[in-house]
Amino acid sequence: MRRSEKKIKKQKTKSKIVLIILLFVTLTISFLLFSIFKVSILDKFIYVNKTSNSLTEVVVVDPKKDRTTKYEIPLGTVLRSSRGFGEYKIESLWILAKKENFEGKLVSESVTSNYLVPFYLWKDGVKTNLNIFQRMKVFFNRYNNNNIDKKFTSFDLPSSILIDFLDNDIQEAGLSVELNDLTGDQDVVKYVSSILGNLGTKISTYTKGYEEDLDCEIYGTNAKAVKIISNIFDCKINGTEVIRSDIRIKLGAKFADRF
Repeated sequence: MRRSEKKIKKQKTKSKIVLIILLFVTLTISFLLFSIFKVSILDKFIYVNKTSNSLTEVVVVDPKKDRTTKYEIPLGTVLRSSRGFGEYKIESLWILAKKENFEGKLVSESVTSNYLVPFYLWKDGVKTNLNIFQRMKVFFNRYNNNNIDKKFTSFDLPSSILIDFLDNDIQEAGLSVELNDLTGDQDVVKYVSSILGNLGTKISTYTKGYEEDLDCEIYGTNAKAVKIISNIFDCKINGTEVIRSDIRIKLGAKFADRF
């Protein structure tokens, strides 16, 4: 091969490397800009967090108000565990959750059912069900002091705390919710109704019965509300049933057993 051909080949190789580098840099910058944009338009999200010193806090992150509020659950607080595991101190509930392969889901469900606050996200060290943009927001929040620290001093939370758990979009939509109670357990339905109320909606239609093999199903026309409620109560989304209300929730005996 002549020198000129070798030189041309080297130049082509260098050009390819430069193009690859430029492509990588462009994609990286594009991803960063896209991520920053997605983080900036995040809706309010709430999660239960196990801190580095093994404390438990419920964190309300409201990007639109640039406000983060942390509610500590005092050590020694005894919760009635979801999934029928009995009563556990909050610090022991994290251990049980790992042992039973529920991770933080068991803790978020238990906090929801005991305090009647609507959320489903959790974080335990690096393990979490927060999405990537929510994780970025949490990471950025480490470097600001915009935290209002409070405590859950009782299970009967005042309205000044419950308002932080309200979903404004759901409340403003004024959704009609039909609750089909097939649990055979009045207490469970009372708690579920309170959680839905604290989310920003109310029961407009109520029917009662009993179905042993049913867990939880949800139908509806408001996709955001259906997804949120489904995640809170771990309900199956069923889009095949025709309904008259905006949202219909069916709760069966299996749901009552695990709530």
